[in-house]
Amino acid sequence: MERLNERKPSLYKDQLCFVCNKCIESSLHVFECSDFMPTLVKGLSGVIKNLIDKEFNKYKSDLILKELLKANFMKTDPFRSMDNYRVNSRFNFIDLVRGLVPKKFYKIIRKYLPEPKIIKDIIKETLLSLADLKWDRWKSRCEEFLKWKTQNGISKEDKLKKVKRKHFKQAWYQTLKENLASSCRSLTNKVLINFLTNRHGFHDTFFFIDKGGVLTSL
Repeated sequence: MERLNERKPSLYKDQLCFVCNKCIESSLHVFECSDFMPTLVKGLSGVIKNLIDKEFNKYKSDLILKELLKANFMKTDPFRSMDNYRVNSRFNFIDLVRGLVPKKFYKIIRKYLPEPKIIKDIIKETLLSLADLKWDRWKSRCEEFLKWKTQNGISKEDKLKKVKRKHFKQAWYQTLKENLASSCRSLTNKVLINFLTNRHGFHDTFFFIDKGGVLTSL
């Protein structure tokens, strides 16, 4: 939605999610919106259980599944998606959705199964199944978006219509430009003052000869 808003602000008025109208739409928000993350956790838990049941008896399988579900990487923390660099923020299910694999996943199964290849196959199948669950969600989201566009009268012709695009400037970019312009004015004034009042050359603003006769920079 962010890109659509930048390209066609007349059609897409803001960058908010078209479903909840609370958060900025992003590739991660698709799986967080409408409280979908617990559904994703539940679906993946079922997949892991089926994979583990093939390798272990019921007793061991239940133990492993219980330990995996207790692990932090199977829990959701909404603040993790907003603040990736918090010191006390731990790896959780949102990172798994992003495609990252926690070491603890391997370590938990390794306690019960000595075959590294089988463990890696289990993790691989788990991630492939997660990708399938995400794909199903993404498809349903696209269908919802098409309905939303129809309801808001956004046609294919409207999207193809060429409109002069305004350059989108983010706040940090605007601040950076203002700081550079201010530095440029300050430096220009300094050079002119040195040249006009002190009869110094332009090079004197940046370089000078020290007592030893060596040319150095300021």
